[in-house]
Amino acid sequence: MAVVLAAGCASEAPEQSDTGAHDQIDDAFDDDGIPVEPEEVKADGWGSTSSPPLVLRGTIITMDEARGTQDVIENGAVVVEGTKIKAVLKAGEAFPANATVLPSATGTSDWVITPGLINSHNHLAYSTARIYRELPLYENTYQWRDEKYYDTHIQYPKKVFASSSGPTSEFAVGPAGARVPYDGLVGRFGEVKELVSGTTTTQGSYFGTAVPNGYGNHLVRNLDWSNFGQKRVSQQSLGILVESFDPRKLIARMDAKSIDAWLVHLLEGTDQESRDEFDCLRAMGLVRKETVLIHGTALTREQLTEMGRVGAKLIASPTDNLLYYGTVADIKTAWQVGVNVSIGTDWSSAGSKNLLVELKVLDLLNKQIYGKFFSDRDMLKMVTSNPADAVGFTTKVGRIKAGLYADLAVYTRRSTGSAYRAVIDGTEADVRLVVIGGDPLYGDAAVMKKLKPTDSETMGACGFEKAIDITTTSSKTGYGNITFAQVRDALDEGLKFQSGWLQSHWEPARAGAWTGAALTSGLKKAFPKGLSTRNIDPVYMCEDADLMAELRTDANIRTAFNGVCLDLRPWYGQGVRTSCNAMPAKPAKLTVAQHPGTIPQRPPAWCAGQNWSGTGALPKPPR
Repeated sequence: MAVVLAAGCASEAPEQSDTGAHDQIDDAFDDDGIPVEPEEVKADGWGSTSSPPLVLRGTIITMDEARGTQDVIENGAVVVEGTKIKAVLKAGEAFPANATVLPSATGTSDWVITPGLINSHNHLAYSTARIYRELPLYENTYQWRDEKYYDTHIQYPKKVFASSSGPTSEFAVGPAGARVPYDGLVGRFGEVKELVSGTTTTQGSYFGTAVPNGYGNHLVRNLDWSNFGQKRVSQQSLGILVESFDPRKLIARMDAKSIDAWLVHLLEGTDQESRDEFDCLRAMGLVRKETVLIHGTALTREQLTEMGRVGAKLIASPTDNLLYYGTVADIKTAWQVGVNVSIGTDWSSAGSKNLLVELKVLDLLNKQIYGKFFSDRDMLKMVTSNPADAVGFTTKVGRIKAGLYADLAVYTRRSTGSAYRAVIDGTEADVRLVVIGGDPLYGDAAVMKKLKPTDSETMGACGFEKAIDITTTSSKTGYGNITFAQVRDALDEGLKFQSGWLQSHWEPARAGAWTGAALTSGLKKAFPKGLSTRNIDPVYMCEDADLMAELRTDANIRTAFNGVCLDLRPWYGQGVRTSCNAMPAKPAKLTVAQHPGTIPQRPPAWCAGQNWSGTGALPKPPR
């Protein structure tokens, strides 16, 4: 989900300044300034050069096209040495000496080993938000940006945490007198929500023009940051419609081959204005192979064909787009015309909990509206090798083959169906182990206890127990010894927005020593639509009754494509068959004429008619 692009009408300036100015920085900026960091590992267990080889036994889904029809290896083994995959073994081949073998050196294994999942679209800064359950049926993305709920439910909690900190004493860490910034805690919480599904790479980690301390380099990989000692992925969240965006600079970088991928939110809606954005993109000379278009719900067959011809890519977010617009990008046509298609969750306020949930939504759509067009392998491809290829990570991750980084996920083998169903049908309870860069970070409690007896903590829900290691010895992550339990509890307490907490944690109140009327006045000025207490978003799908119910009953979803039923309860032990009850009446679409919302600085149709090349000043949009 893209974030606010520009302020609306002048008469709404006070309200818009509360969201627009801040969020124009959040997601619409050019990220050229992100520094390239050297490759780094945690060096506190597996993943360091001193660790013994780690061998994972089971069914291996390599996603390696070079193997042809043999890309699934039964009774195989993956050998991990240091940060990378050393070898992929067939049944009967010898393990390295002194290796730690999991789940055991002999006997049968119910493990299915896959490349770590890649969530190529998310907004982790909003990861504490629960699902919002009262969305109208919109025509385009600009309409909801001045809605009250967008501030109170989504923006305000993020803004509080972006300018809050707590004393180190609250977390039992040092040094004394220092303070722990909460934006980094939000980042860690969001990354844990990814880890528990087997996701090892994500996207969308910004709070502002820098990645907060705590987001990068020690948990899930972030496309926003440097990876593998290089920074070759850029992003521009609806940036082409921001007046300051100069396509010539980006094209120069592409022509110089200094970036492999450019991620951009576009065509998010169902109306002509949304479709016009593609013409604007073309006018700027940016329909090209490096372009990775996020959402694309308004894309026509002709536009998709053009994308396929030049090698442009598409990231769809089916759950989010059904909730907002009652439709999904035409991924079937995209696939048919050769577009690389990936799927992402988008944000937790109106999207999937994680990629395991998004895969189930895709599976239901495949059966209900696509006529089972996509194979099980196709669907898994959309969260592994396809996003890896889309962002230039082909030689790094996304497949299981010797020489690639050991970003791996392990699931429980199903008793029926293809090996790929272990992921599509799997829930968080079925995630047995998650390894990033050779470092085991999450999995079954017994497995993590064996691998990291003193460097993990237990967690879980709904009757299953897991363990996680979010700590790090890296000097680049502040307060790396804070546990996940501390992160979750601190954020949950902060979301109550109690006056005492705000006085001691929210920096404006703390710096101004605000109490009583001064605190009330300061909060009203900063958050004019009001702060309301809430609980943190559950980490696991099985404990999120609201999201489960919203997917099953939301009228925008139920009436899409002449009837869609997204009942995920059977997967989570809450029923034996899918049932969404009677079809509701189709919601009346909230048209742009009724509610225009915010206004792009560059109107798409106008943009499409301009000349964006040359060395002179950029075209000035009409006022």
